[in-house]
Amino acid sequence: MTKGSFDILMLLDNPLTSDQRVEKEAASLTEAGLTVGILASNEDQSLPEKEEGNGYTILRRISPFFKHPMRSGYKDKVSELAAEVLRFNFAILHCHDFQLLPVAAEVKAKRPETFFLYDSHEFLLGWPYYKETPGLFNRIKGYFVWKRFLRLERVHTQAMNAFICPSPAIGVLQRKQLQTSLSPLILRNIPSEPEEVKDFNLRAALDLPKDAILIVHAGNLHQSDKEIDRLVASVGSQPGRHLLFVGNRPRFFAVKERLEAHPEWNAFVHFFEYDAKTLFHVLKQCDIGVAATQTKYLAHRVGSSNRVMEYTKAGIPVIATNQESHAAMQASFGHLELYNPTDSDSIELALDTILNDLPAYSKKAISAAGSLSWEHEIRPLVNLYLKISEQYLIQNNSK
Repeated sequence: MTKGSFDILMLLDNPLTSDQRVEKEAASLTEAGLTVGILASNEDQSLPEKEEGNGYTILRRISPFFKHPMRSGYKDKVSELAAEVLRFNFAILHCHDFQLLPVAAEVKAKRPETFFLYDSHEFLLGWPYYKETPGLFNRIKGYFVWKRFLRLERVHTQAMNAFICPSPAIGVLQRKQLQTSLSPLILRNIPSEPEEVKDFNLRAALDLPKDAILIVHAGNLHQSDKEIDRLVASVGSQPGRHLLFVGNRPRFFAVKERLEAHPEWNAFVHFFEYDAKTLFHVLKQCDIGVAATQTKYLAHRVGSSNRVMEYTKAGIPVIATNQESHAAMQASFGHLELYNPTDSDSIELALDTILNDLPAYSKKAISAAGSLSWEHEIRPLVNLYLKISEQYLIQNNSK
C-alpha cells in the first residue's frame, strides 16, 4: 500500500460496486470538506485497484481473508492488514460492518489517538444468516463462523469511540449486545436527492391507460410464490389496477417467467429491470408502493427498510409489512398502511384502504417526502467528524 493522508479512512468488506449507504456517507463527508479514503475488498479482480469516487478515493487492496475467521493464519493476516493501514495518516477510522473490526481494533491499540467508529449495518445477533446456507454440513460450519463473528464483534468494539446503527430499535439491541455505555448515532437509509432524468415516461413505456392505478413492488422478492400470487390476485381483483415488479436478481426473472405463463395476468402485470439511475423516477410515476420486508429474523423486524424510505422519498403511499420502523413511519406521516404477510386478506385490505382515499394518502406521502432528507440525517456525523478532524489538526500542529 502507498502511504497517503486522509481525514477519514474507511474499512469496507466489499469491493464497493453498489453500496449506497457507504457511497452516500463518503460523498456527504467529502462535500463537507473532509478527505475520505476507502480501503475496500479486492475480491473482484476485474475492478481497478484505485478509483476516484464522488470526491473520495477507493483503494481495493484488502484480500477477503476476513470472511474466514476460523482459518489458520487469520490472526496473522489481521495484524498484517493493520500494519498496512497504519502506513496511512488519518484522524478517523470508520469501520463498515463487523468483518473488519479486528483490524480496526488493532489499529486503535497501536495508534490510540485515532477516533474509531463502528458503522453497524446489520444487527448480527438477530441475523443468523448461516441458516440459509444449502447443506447440513455448511450450516453447521456457518453456525460456528457466525458465533465467532459475534464474539469478535463484542470484543473488538470495546475499543470504539462511537458507533452507528440504521434504526433506533437496532440501536437499543446493539448497545446491549456490545455491552457498551456509548449511545448510538442513528443513521437511517434515507435516499439522497437523485439527478433529474429527462424524457422518461414510465406509463408510456408500459402502454398504460391514463387513468390506470399503478402499484409497484421494487427490490428483492423474498416472498413465496403463494404470497406473490396473493399480491397479484389482490391487484387484479378490480379493473384499472396494474402491478409493476422492478428488480434484476435471479428471483425477479424466475417470477417474471412464471407469471408471464398466465395469460390472464399479462394484461395488468408488468416487469421493469432495476437501474439505480432511474429507480427514483420509476417510483415517482407509480401510485402505491409495496414493501414486503423479510420478517423471519429479528434483524429484519427491527431494521429500517430501504424500500419504504425510497417509496416515501418518491412521494407515494406505501403498503408495508407490520414491523416497528414501518409503524413509526405510519405514526409520523400517515401515508402508510401495514399488512400481515401470513394473513391472506390483510394485503387486500391495506390496498383497498389506500385506494378508497388515494388523494389524501398521496398528499400525506408528498409531505413525508419533503420531511425526509439525507442531508439532515447525515449532519450529526458530519459535525462530529469535522470536530474530530479539527482537534487532530491542532494536536499535530502543536507537536
